[in-house]
Amino acid sequence: MENICGGFIIKSEEKGLVFRLSVDNALKNKIFIGDPTRITQIIFNLISNAIKFTQQGNIWVKVTCSEDRHNTNTVKFSVKDTGIGIEPENLEIIFEPFAQESVTTTRQYGGTGLGLAIVKRLLELQGRQMKVASKIGVGSEFSFSMELPVSTEVTPETDQDQSLINNENLSSLQILIAEDNVVNVMLMKKLLSKWKITPTIAENGERAIQLLQYGNFDIVLMDLQMPVMNGFDAAMEIRRLPDPKKANVPIIALTASALFDIKEKVYNSGMNDYVSKPFKPEELFEKIQNLVIVPFEAVKV
Repeated sequence: MENICGGFIIKSEEKGLVFRLSVDNALKNKIFIGDPTRITQIIFNLISNAIKFTQQGNIWVKVTCSEDRHNTNTVKFSVKDTGIGIEPENLEIIFEPFAQESVTTTRQYGGTGLGLAIVKRLLELQGRQMKVASKIGVGSEFSFSMELPVSTEVTPETDQDQSLINNENLSSLQILIAEDNVVNVMLMKKLLSKWKITPTIAENGERAIQLLQYGNFDIVLMDLQMPVMNGFDAAMEIRRLPDPKKANVPIIALTASALFDIKEKVYNSGMNDYVSKPFKPEELFEKIQNLVIVPFEAVKV
C-alpha cells in the first residue's frame, strides 16, 4: 500500500490536501495470496478520482481486517475524501465510462473517465461489488472487500530495493520515457536514478518518435494515454521507421489498466511488454533486463 500511495502523497500535497494511509496492525507481517495487480489498479483509480474531485481537506486510504478466519482474512479497502460529493440519483451512473455528474461539475473537474468503469469491471471479475457512501458538499467513500487466503510460509526478510540499487548492470542504458504526467515523470526519474540511469523524457508520442529518430536508445518506456499522439499510435509508427535498429527498439507499455483488452492492444501495436501502474521497481527492472542485452563485461573491471 505504501508503494501504491507514494506518488499520490506528492500529488495531494501539490493540491494542498492531507493524505492519510492507515493499515490495520492485524494485517501486518502477513503474506496474502491474491491478485496484487488487480487490487492495485482498483486502489489506484479510486485514489486518482478522490484527488481529482477534492479541492480542500483530506484523502483517507484505509485497509482493515473485517474478519480473521486463520487461513483466510476478509480485508476491507476504502478510499474516503472531503470532495464535492455525488447526488444519490447519480450513484449508479458514475461507474459508466466517461460519466458526468453534472454540466457544472464536468466543466470544473472533467468526467470520471474510464477509472470507475475499470474498477467496476475488475471487481466483477473477482465476484465483488463496490460500496459508495456520499453526501453533496461533504465527500465520498468508496469501499470494497476481498477474501484473501493467508500464506503459512515464512519468507526471510530481504532488502530487495537495496539489491536493485547495488546492481549496476543497467547504468549504461539509454532509456527514453514517453510520459506527459509530471508527477509520474518525477517518480520515474527518482527510480531510475537508483540504477544510475538518466532518462530522456518525451511529453507525448510524437515527440518520442522525433527523439528516437535522432538519438540512440536501448529501450522505450511508453505511456499509453498522452496528448498529441497516444502510446499505441506511437509504437506503431516506431515499428515503421526505415532504420531497422530504431524500428525494433524494445518498447514497454506503462498502463493504468489491467484489463485483457488493453493487454491485447499493447501487443497488437507492436510493444514487447507492459507494466501496470503503479508498478513495482523489481518488476520493471526484470522486464528491462529481459528485453535488453546488458553489456556485463563493460561493468567488470
